[in-house]
Amino acid sequence: MPLRLALAALLAASALARAEEPAAPVESHLVPHTCAELGFRDFQGVLHSHSYLSHDSKISQADIVAACEEAGVEFLCMTDHPSERSLSDGLEGWHGRTFFVVGAEVNHFLAVDIHTPIGNADSQQTVDRVRAQGGLAFVAHSEEYTDWDVQGYHGMEIYNIHTDLKDEKKLERLLPKLPRILEDPAWAMTLIFDEPKDLLARWDQLTQQRRVVGIAGNDAHQNVMVMGLQLDPYARSLGFVNTHVFALAMSKETLLDALSSGHVYVCFERFAPGKGFSFTAESGDAIAMMGDEVPYSGDLVLRAVFPREARITLVRDGKPIHRVSGDEINWSVTEPGVYRIAARVEARGRWWPWIYSNPIYVR
Repeated sequence: MPLRLALAALLAASALARAEEPAAPVESHLVPHTCAELGFRDFQGVLHSHSYLSHDSKISQADIVAACEEAGVEFLCMTDHPSERSLSDGLEGWHGRTFFVVGAEVNHFLAVDIHTPIGNADSQQTVDRVRAQGGLAFVAHSEEYTDWDVQGYHGMEIYNIHTDLKDEKKLERLLPKLPRILEDPAWAMTLIFDEPKDLLARWDQLTQQRRVVGIAGNDAHQNVMVMGLQLDPYARSLGFVNTHVFALAMSKETLLDALSSGHVYVCFERFAPGKGFSFTAESGDAIAMMGDEVPYSGDLVLRAVFPREARITLVRDGKPIHRVSGDEINWSVTEPGVYRIAARVEARGRWWPWIYSNPIYVR
């Protein structure tokens, strides 16, 4: 549901909207509030990660907590592969400055906040069992998933690091680049990075049918070695891309609510930090932020702001409708649709994919 009159008290206490005239093509006098002005905080985190409790990782929980600290991760969901102790012994609650939630990667889904094993099941049974526990179900490794007619899952990975790393052809191409990786290891993952165009197209198709939350899949393992070189130290995986959520505070309840509501954007932090980004909509009687639905009206305005200059694209129903360079975009809505923001940022002489917002659904 859109953020309506229930936010009146927050709005009254928040900073005033900007007074200057909005940039073309906006003709309305309205310029929507930012998420921060609505009282929300931006928390960056990770929803797909593994530990020694999975069969394919050996990293300890203490090292995971340290990696979160190094990467600036504020929340993390442990999604170990099912094992005898993966749920009972998984990290949960506050450890250092990171809030942990227990989950699992099971049957092609990330099951967030579950405590009872899902077991062998088809896709629909998996989603139903996750929801029966009050958990959230996100499609994992979306490029390999096929059961898109399944009902009730909350969202999907629109990017997954491990998918890039496990591509054998890319690994072959990496071998000549090992000297560059050794010279500048912090940028190693950019050598295997591909823009997830096919997944974005799938996501756009699905969001025209119903709300589907897009998240990043860090898929952190610390288990990829090439000629004795660790390509995926845990902190490097955690810091490459993050899922950001907007919430009033960090707790299990607020985190799950933000994720299920789609108050989320994906940011490739390696290229530039995302905090300061906002995507909102406002008309005379409705306020919304990414993930929300808002009724169409003649004075509805979309606004996205960024912490730095970017090449910004406004996408409606999967098609780009407006592009602008700068740190802000304002748009008067002329028809219903599913609107999202995509932005690219310059780093090291190249323009990289940077931020993908979840949509605002204008009905």
